[in-house]
Amino acid sequence: MQPMKEALGLTDAQAGSLQTAFFLGMMAFSLPVSYLVDRWSRRKAVAVMAIVWSAFTFITGLGRSYLGVLVPRNDRRRRRSGFWRGRTAWITGVYPPESRGRVMGIFNMLVVAGISLGFGPRRTDLEANGGWQYPFFVFAIPGILLGHWPSS
Repeated sequence: MQPMKEALGLTDAQAGSLQTAFFLGMMAFSLPVSYLVDRWSRRKAVAVMAIVWSAFTFITGLGRSYLGVLVPRNDRRRRRSGFWRGRTAWITGVYPPESRGRVMGIFNMLVVAGISLGFGPRRTDLEANGGWQYPFFVFAIPGILLGHWPSS
């Protein structure tokens, strides 16, 4: 957040509101998106949300102002809220009850491991590759690529 704050000249209140909007967007869309996931193909819902989420991640990196970052970042969280609900429904629909706990545990462990591994190189990469936008551009690529895989 600090490199973005400095580059865009954000106040502490604006930087904080970006994070708040990020979480409020997820909260507001959890139930409607969960309803959609239950009524539509879980596999396709997760794929579409991964692609759209990644597209908004990329668009966030293009932001040049407070609103230019706020709007796509908030929409990105909406899509992510559906992804988490969809992946849980998808996993519970594929695996038998006796192995669901283990599979969900492995999945959640890998999410945390991926986030943890991402923190190390970020600051160095930011400085070497041109600023706060770099992670938004890089992390958009896997979601777009992998979003196509489950729908095929």
